[in-house]
Parts: sequence; structure tokens; C-alpha cells
Amino acid sequence: MRCPRGSKLTLYHCSQHEIFALFGDCSRWDGMVEKLLLYQDTVHEVFDGGSSFGLKDILTIKNEKRVMNFFHTARLDGLVQRAEIEGHKVIELFEGRDDRLVYRSATYQTDMPDAAEGAAEE
Repeated sequence: MRCPRGSKLTLYHCSQHEIFALFGDCSRWDGMVEKLLLYQDTVHEVFDGGSSFGLKDILTIKNEKRVMNFFHTARLDGLVQRAEIEGHKVIELFEGRDDRLVYRSATYQTDMPDAAEGAAEE
């Protein structure tokens, strides 16, 4: 699809679709080639194969989660997917690693009970 000014914006009833130039002076520095914004606070961004950080696409649901998919061959760590659940958890999936790491997860606790309160109750 042609983008003479570097991008082309198409508006629909409940969304907007933006296409960016693949090459040339008008192309984006991060390699993003397509962005779909749904008015229910959902954004889907698609990147070209040679994009920075090996990104394939990002799906963002406002105040809920963000899922990033990667080209695993473009990354030295073999990261395939990273899912961030807003303020609670991060999940990473890997492929083709020498140490056989496939899954890594970190859970965050927002309100930690004070150690002083626990000691006072005893």
C-alpha cells in the first residue's frame, strides 16, 4: 500500500487504521508498519521484520494488559512473547535457548504487610 506522506490514516465507525511507509525517508525509525486503534481502548501495533528489539507486534488493552510478540531468531535471548498484566504479573516465553529456559514469570504484590505490625501483634 502506498503512503506518499509516510503514513495513511483510515477512519472507521469504531476504529482507526494507520499504515506507515515500509522504506525511504518517511519510514518510522522503530519499524512499525501498521497500527490499529479500537475505540474500546485497544491498540494493535505491527512491526516489520527488521524492527528494533525484534518486535513483531504489540497488543495493548488500556489499564489491563500488554502482550508483545517477538521474532525469536532476531533476539539473542530467544524471547518469543512477553505479557504484562498491569501492576500484577509479567510472563515471558522463550524458544531455542541453550539453558532450556521456556517460561519465566514474576508476580508483584502491591500492598506488603508491615513487619512492624506483625511483630506488634505477637
